[in-house]
Amino acid sequence: MVMGVNAQENTSHDVSEVDKVIKMNMNLESKLKIANTARERAESRCALVVSELEAQKNDLIMLSAKLQRAEEKQANTSPCRSDALQVHLLRKSLSQRDAQLKGLRDSLVKLKADLVAVEQVWLLLDSCSMTVANCRQMRLAVRGGRTYQPIPQMALYRTLVQRQKSSPSS
Repeated sequence: MVMGVNAQENTSHDVSEVDKVIKMNMNLESKLKIANTARERAESRCALVVSELEAQKNDLIMLSAKLQRAEEKQANTSPCRSDALQVHLLRKSLSQRDAQLKGLRDSLVKLKADLVAVEQVWLLLDSCSMTVANCRQMRLAVRGGRTYQPIPQMALYRTLVQRQKSSPSS
């Protein structure tokens, strides 16, 4: 009779452990969905920034060509106030475009950093996918009355989660 009570306690303990793993699985799946959404948004923002950089690059090429022609024209003709003004305006426009291009490059660097962070989360969640499959097998084993040995991937997952929690957040 005592062994029957111990077996029931072990089974209820295994079931509660399985329930914890199932809840952790659901939490990981929701984090995966959030990470996928963030990655997709970062990729779309990155594509927009790249297209804007290309447009800015084309504008800079056009402005520098205009500036070159204006400087050549100024050198070949007598100095005229309107030419000097045009050269001044072109230089000012060129410097503004350079500033915009620098800002876009900085944005691209930030977006790339965000994308790398999302990919790191993706790798963590991907490493846990084997654990999720093994948790389902554990749940089936417990429901079937069989004993199930702890899985090595679960220890790996716990180690990864502890590292994530102990690492300083940005």
